[in-house]
Amino acid sequence: MTIALHVDGGHGVGLGHAMRGIGLARSLKAMGREVVFLVEPSLEGVLSEQGMSVRVGPASPESLWLEAEQAGARALVADSYRLDPCTLAARRPSGMVLACFDDKADRELPVDLVINGAPGAIKLAYRTGATTRLLLGPDYQIVRPDFLVPPARDYKQLPANVLVTLGGDDLLGIADRLLEALQDWAAHQAPDFVIDFIVGPFFQRVPAAGPNVQLHRHPPDMPRRIRTADLAITAGGQTLYELACSGVPTVALCVGEDQLVNLASLEERGSLISVGWAKGEAWLLSLKQAMTRLMQDPEERQRLGTAGRAVLDGQGANRIAHELVAALPSR
Repeated sequence: MTIALHVDGGHGVGLGHAMRGIGLARSLKAMGREVVFLVEPSLEGVLSEQGMSVRVGPASPESLWLEAEQAGARALVADSYRLDPCTLAARRPSGMVLACFDDKADRELPVDLVINGAPGAIKLAYRTGATTRLLLGPDYQIVRPDFLVPPARDYKQLPANVLVTLGGDDLLGIADRLLEALQDWAAHQAPDFVIDFIVGPFFQRVPAAGPNVQLHRHPPDMPRRIRTADLAITAGGQTLYELACSGVPTVALCVGEDQLVNLASLEERGSLISVGWAKGEAWLLSLKQAMTRLMQDPEERQRLGTAGRAVLDGQGANRIAHELVAALPSR
């Protein structure tokens, strides 16, 4: 049976939902299931680059269910805050399975499966249907297969680079200020220290590069860059978990409300340093102080890297895929 996925993405949203969908799709395909993405035009290129089958159309409940039926799907997985799950559930054809990713637990979810892989998800009070199955916590966190085997690391060695990523889009318009602050900070490090700044595919403008900075526009080798980073600065989305699996000491910042649970739960587990919301000026000072501490303290780097690797085992996509297949009608 075919399974349809709808994910949000593009300017103002970024790539996190799409990356989760791609990870789940790969697990489903490994189980012999057909997968089709039902998305708006902004994500067609990103998904096609990853070898995914894509149908482009409007993201209304009626259109999604119609496209899912035409594709022969028996289930729809939605990862979107623009769609109302109640309306999706009310419009679904008979016999269709409906699953939703949800990071905030701030809406009703009368669906068959609710998925939230954040460590703090088990503390959230979800409002669901009587038969809804909750797939919560890091056992259900999705990471790409590239990160299942962690690289060897020597935390005693002085870091030579920092990977910086805000995700697919610069949601708060902070790229220039962040880069300026980091260049000021890097001026006090070794002359050959490198800032690898990732420019997402939906950035409206590319920040100006200066000394010590290498800009990379939506690089196809992002998994390699994560695995070889000495330190990282990232927004609080899916990249957090890939960095954790890779044991990269990480400073994280919040650019959206759906990231709050991620940041709080991972900081509670000691796997990152959070500087909170990237608003005002205080967060930039906190970020530079955290980076200085990591540069000077190899034990802190090792503590963060080791705690990150302990957060999840990387099998979340496989577990979700098996739950989805188990929920499908027998014929």
